[in-house]
Amino acid sequence: MASNNTIHSYKIHVIDIFKIIKNVLLINKEDETIVSSLISEKLKTRTTPINAKKCIKYEKSGLTEKKAREIHDLLSQRMEKEHLFLNPELTLVELAKLMNIHPNNLSQVINTYEEKNFYNYINSKRIAMFKRMIVSNNLNKYTILSIAHDCGFNSKSSFNKHFKKSTNLTPKEFINSTIEI
Repeated sequence: MASNNTIHSYKIHVIDIFKIIKNVLLINKEDETIVSSLISEKLKTRTTPINAKKCIKYEKSGLTEKKAREIHDLLSQRMEKEHLFLNPELTLVELAKLMNIHPNNLSQVINTYEEKNFYNYINSKRIAMFKRMIVSNNLNKYTILSIAHDCGFNSKSSFNKHFKKSTNLTPKEFINSTIEI
């Protein structure tokens, strides 16, 4: 039986084949609509966009789409409820152990569903937490760096780099923009 990733690759090829057939046979507009709707119906069963590069990259993975979706749901729930990203020493292997999942499968899920690598995913969660804390707390009590540390960042340079990458603002510019509102 073909893996789900292989099936998704076939779906991409079906669309390409349809285009070739259309050009070769010069299908009339009515037939084109019928064939297009049939293909669309088959493709609607997918909940996430088809990414050809990801299909090829994980072609030999034994992880089914259903299992990947379950892992992603579990990851999202645990990140939301337990704030695992607040641990500054968190690694892919450690998170996989906490979730009782193989690290390769967890990495595949993060790469596919979040379209980020593990560290960018974790840092995006930390940045979101920082923003929530800034908006909800009195800034006179804490420094930017102490809030960044509370959000799981180990260093000022790492925090500044990821914050700027995520928001296109420095932390100070972000704070000033929230105060002005």
